[in-house]
Amino acid sequence: MRKILGLIATLCLFLGFWKNVEPLKAEPPASKVFEFTNGQWFDGQKFEHRIVYSVDAVFTSIKPAKVDESIDLKQGFVVPPFADAHNHYIAGPHDIQKILAQYLTDGIFYAKNPASIHRDTEMIKDLINKPDAVDVTFANAGITATGGHPVKLYEVYLAKVKKPGQNGNFDNLGYYIIDNKEDLDRKWPMIMADHPGLIKTHLLFSEEFQKRRDDPAYYGDKGLDPEVLALIVARAHADRLRVACHIETAADFRNALAAGVDEIAHLPGYYADLKHPDWFPITAEDAALAVKQGVDVVTTTYVANAEIKNQEDLKKVQAIQIHNLRLLHDAGVKLAVGPDVYGVTSLADGEQFGGDFPRAKNRALARWLRSDFPCS
Repeated sequence: MRKILGLIATLCLFLGFWKNVEPLKAEPPASKVFEFTNGQWFDGQKFEHRIVYSVDAVFTSIKPAKVDESIDLKQGFVVPPFADAHNHYIAGPHDIQKILAQYLTDGIFYAKNPASIHRDTEMIKDLINKPDAVDVTFANAGITATGGHPVKLYEVYLAKVKKPGQNGNFDNLGYYIIDNKEDLDRKWPMIMADHPGLIKTHLLFSEEFQKRRDDPAYYGDKGLDPEVLALIVARAHADRLRVACHIETAADFRNALAAGVDEIAHLPGYYADLKHPDWFPITAEDAALAVKQGVDVVTTTYVANAEIKNQEDLKKVQAIQIHNLRLLHDAGVKLAVGPDVYGVTSLADGEQFGGDFPRAKNRALARWLRSDFPCS
């Protein structure tokens, strides 16, 4: 598993000189030309010792005619920006300065929140998506079926800490209920009015969709009709929006692919129900189809690590994860890292399996690099 996640780790590396570098006292003007010596630069597979320059705030290996300042990196490692592909941590004004500082300290300059409340994220728009801050893409409210996930999450749990809408609940605020084409036609203008960066959908145990659809015992443990998902994907693609799909089982994985989604928002078995371990392993054919359709998979394996306290049960879940990760990796599926757990960043999703993630030692340096030396 360490070897597999070591390879996955390279997908989300971050920009910074995190070793033996003194903090800079002030941000230099972008017009200055810098020379960086004694640095070890990541080329996608290995680190190379070379000299790099910043000209007009863009990195280059071509030596310019004039250098304004030379900076000794003291054998520090330089890698591309880290990203967090699945987290709901950046969601509104609560503790936002602390959260953004954590992201920059961890060297994470790009994040995706695949389900949030647009009303709340509008409150922090001046703090993100600018040169010296974290860039964030929001899906806004996710789409599900009546009684499906994340309805219970909002109405039972998040209602304790988040303000509901004018109707007293989170319908059309934290989630959209779409059970058929008529619902889709009626609510799509509402969804588009908030200018989502992507569309988030939900399939949960779709192999039992008919069984769970009208049974209150499955409140919160079900999702969209796979046929309705296909309609949503077609509508989103017509408006040039990518579609991410929350899944649980291998059947969900296959139904999401059949519907034409662009991203699988969880690894099948990321938090497997050990009462039904056969529900979660995918096949080589599943992985090959994901490659053929260009579908990305976001791992979120840290959820099990955070939630399962019994180590024997955790090992059983991780065995399912290993199986699925190996098939996806060997097939060439694009994998991305995100923990889907409040309080941590994507580093947690990689470090749990031994991935080597250097950490930022100085936030001021991270912010300076983010602002003045974008990769090009």
